Amino acid sequence: MKDGSVIKPYILAAVFGLAVCVAAIFIGQSAQRPFMTSACDGAFTAAALVGGFGVLRLIKNGGAFDVMSYGMSSTFFNHYPGAKTDDGKGGFKEWQDKKMAGRKSAKPQLIVGGVFLALSCVFLIFTI
Repeated sequence: MKDGSVIKPYILAAVFGLAVCVAAIFIGQSAQRPFMTSACDGAFTAAALVGGFGVLRLIKNGGAFDVMSYGMSSTFFNHYPGAKTDDGKGGFKEWQDKKMAGRKSAKPQLIVGGVFLALSCVFLIFTI
């Protein structure tokens, strides 16, 4: 394993969340609105997007979309004779096992989303 391969998903999720947070702060900022309120909204927006992506990835890792994906690819390969599968053998279970081997963890997005949610709660406390 490379040195940066463990920390890279956390950095990517944090940079994306920070960009969303800053954009939401600048969009929501006005003269009549306190900065902490905009910061709270921005951090919560980042938490919802990053954490929501992590939840979707967690659901996908559990296999919730496997049947739909297998059905779509099987339909495509059955109706287009020129299309080739990897080996042409095996059923759903073999296809699902092959997909499970290449799945990424949802942990970085869930942790970074939780951090932004905690940051949003801190900003909310300071707005009161």
